[in-house]
Amino acid sequence: MKVQILGGFLGAGKTTLARALAREYRHAGEQVAIITNDQGQSLVDTELCRESTDGLYEITGGCFCCLYPELETALLAARDAGATVAIAEAVGSCTDLVATVVGPLADRHASFSIEPLAVLVDPWRIHDRQRSRLGDDVDFLVRKQIEEADVVVLSRADLDPPDVMATIREWNPNAPVVSVSGQTGEGIAAWRQMSSAYRATPLSIDYDRYAKAEALLGWCNARVLLRAKRGLNVRDAMGRFLGAMTALPVAHVKVASLEPAGIGGAITSENGEPQLHGDVAMTHESETRWLLNARVALSPAELEHAVRAAVSIAA
Repeated sequence: MKVQILGGFLGAGKTTLARALAREYRHAGEQVAIITNDQGQSLVDTELCRESTDGLYEITGGCFCCLYPELETALLAARDAGATVAIAEAVGSCTDLVATVVGPLADRHASFSIEPLAVLVDPWRIHDRQRSRLGDDVDFLVRKQIEEADVVVLSRADLDPPDVMATIREWNPNAPVVSVSGQTGEGIAAWRQMSSAYRATPLSIDYDRYAKAEALLGWCNARVLLRAKRGLNVRDAMGRFLGAMTALPVAHVKVASLEPAGIGGAITSENGEPQLHGDVAMTHESETRWLLNARVALSPAELEHAVRAAVSIAA
């Protein structure tokens, strides 16, 4: 079974890319499993991936590097269920994957074909990092993720992104770089067909600083119920929620409507434009249930208060 590990910072577009990559493989006749991962429970990513895969597995409560046995178990279950390709999407605040995940999988499982570690990078995150309120320790984390990439995948190629190659090459002089769009599929076939003998070495990393960076990013997972007496435009309400959250030092906020299904959205930076998708015609719902995941540079208590305030604005 082919195993593709996806790394990269929060909001880089890993879930969108995983879904697009899964569709490419399925069109080629492969049976594809996706493994989602996050610090909390009840993941928006899992809901988003349900229609894109033949098998879906979820690892919660920590990153792959801390929960390696759970990842190994999920990969073996996917293989035994007939998967020929497994796409494993790591937590966006995770790094040191070469030493803790890629290396052990290669050593322990000869039946796995481990693809080059792909680290997804949002060019705007790199371009605007000096203006970000996320801080130097988070910048350190992003740099370490890029340093350990076997291949650097620049996201959002369909949106005319800024040129950040000088910074990428400063941090990783040797890894191949490819631009893709998870929305349109641009560049994904070229990435799949890319052949390279380059493999990054395990990181030399200051774990105290790594821990500080993760600690800066509070997380809040929540389920939300909105009821309306005269009908509710779900997409508009979701836009109001995300708009209220943009005033915060956001790493990533994502929300999916469970009832009615098919509407979702995200923001990936402070003052970022809410990205909404789904049926614009759902304007007269009497009730909507959401699942939301937020990673923001606030304490957990401050973040919960901010999420509750934003939900009130949505309503």
